[in-house]
Amino acid sequence: MSRSFFMVVMLIAGVTVNAQEMVKERQGGILGLGMGYGYDSVLGPDIKGQVVVSGMADVTLGSAAMMNLRIGYSNASERFGNGQPDERDYDWRNVFVLTAVFQRLSSVGAVGLGAGLDWMKYSRRTVITRSSYDAQGNNAEVTLYGGEIGWNSMAPSFSVLANSEFVLQQGARVTIQFYYKFSFPGKVSGRSPYNSVNTMGVTFAFMRDMSL
Repeated sequence: MSRSFFMVVMLIAGVTVNAQEMVKERQGGILGLGMGYGYDSVLGPDIKGQVVVSGMADVTLGSAAMMNLRIGYSNASERFGNGQPDERDYDWRNVFVLTAVFQRLSSVGAVGLGAGLDWMKYSRRTVITRSSYDAQGNNAEVTLYGGEIGWNSMAPSFSVLANSEFVLQQGARVTIQFYYKFSFPGKVSGRSPYNSVNTMGVTFAFMRDMSL
């Protein structure tokens, strides 16, 4: 048992050291392409977390910097269910383009700043159920719809990001990206044109390196 555990530890250590050395050797002229899957939490409107699917590309600018481009899509919705009073029925869609520049802090870690553009579509209405009686005097539930809110906007965005990457074999990498994004859809989402919809999330991407 102890021998097997020692072999596993040595294998993990060897893979980690090899990955770090391969990251250190990456210089300019390397293009990475891949697909990312993540999770977003929108902190602006009352929206539940959602899965994000995105395509990613990055270019190594040197041993200490890289540029990353990400195009993604997410949506969330909640439909009214009978028997629950004062519910909100909403629909949210977001298509985004984000470009970021990263500065390496270690062989596997980097921080960066990004700017981009979001297309946001949001609609919501309040649904209320109340007990009542029909024409025959039978007890029945009545559904009432309150005020509706909706907007559709293109929004510039600013992001703060942290990036970690782990090199596998034959140019394959796993990239983990954490971000906090400020999107500004304008007065459609609030009283001020500087009102922001804030998004916090994480993306796991599988990348493939190719020399330019």
